[in-house]
Amino acid sequence: MVIRAVLVAATLGLLACKSRKTETSGGEVAPPTGRITEVDVSHFNLDMGKMRRWALGARSLAIAAQQDPSLAAAMATSGNEPVSQSITKLQRNSRAREILKGVGLTPREYVMIGTAYMQASLAAAAARANPPGMPPAGTNPRNVEFVQTHREQLDKLVGQVSTYRPYQ
Repeated sequence: MVIRAVLVAATLGLLACKSRKTETSGGEVAPPTGRITEVDVSHFNLDMGKMRRWALGARSLAIAAQQDPSLAAAMATSGNEPVSQSITKLQRNSRAREILKGVGLTPREYVMIGTAYMQASLAAAAARANPPGMPPAGTNPRNVEFVQTHREQLDKLVGQVSTYRPYQ
């Protein structure tokens, strides 16, 4: 139950994150200090490899957070924090960096994948509604197509993350 709560909180936080429209090839703008100040997920493209690494990272982080309060705090979100703040919190936590590195992701990639996936999932669901709804602002149309094309695989993959119970 703790893992599901952590994943739900992280997902809701990612969905609520404010994403500014600053266009760069990397999707972020960093001042001379190197601190991330703005992140734009509208140009970030998803694929199954990224989603598999994200799912493994989410599962690994959730398991480790049960025993590590500092990691749980780094993963927690108020629901109103910018994407850049979510990235920064994970970057500042050595255990989060270690876990994500182990699955082939940086904290930035982890947050970007989760945010892009959630946006695209909401947009795909809105498109299926009757009448069709509006997708979240800044949603990458390629990601919506990706989610629609791979819906069954993604539902299974994300379902495995959110229903994992280490002590069954």
